[in-house]
Amino acid sequence: MITWYADFDTGFVNSPELAGRAVNGHDFVSDPARAGDGSGRDADGSGVGPYAYHGEVVANIIGAAHDGRGMAGLNPRVRVVHVRVAGTDGQISVPDLVDGLKWAAGLTV
Repeated sequence: MITWYADFDTGFVNSPELAGRAVNGHDFVSDPARAGDGSGRDADGSGVGPYAYHGEVVANIIGAAHDGRGMAGLNPRVRVVHVRVAGTDGQISVPDLVDGLKWAAGLTV
C-alpha cells in the first residue's frame, strides 16, 4: 500500500531526502503578486521566494529516507505531493488553502 502525504506549504523543492517520492502538485496562490511566478494559480507547484525551503523541510520531517545521511523522517516510504498555498511572503490566504485541500481530496475546485 502506498501512503500519500499532501504538503500544504510553500511548494515543491527537489530534495535528495525524498529521492523520487515527491511530486510537484499544483500552485493555488491566486494573487500573482504574492505568487512570485507571474501567473497566480497554475499547474506548477514549485516553491518561489525566500521561504520556498519551508515546504521541503516539512516534507522531509514527514518522509525523509532512513539512509544514514541527513535527517530521518517519520515515514521513509511515504510519497509527497506538494500543494503550494503559501505566497513568497510565507503567508497563506484561507480561500487558497481551501481550494488546495479540495484539489488534494479529488474534489472540484
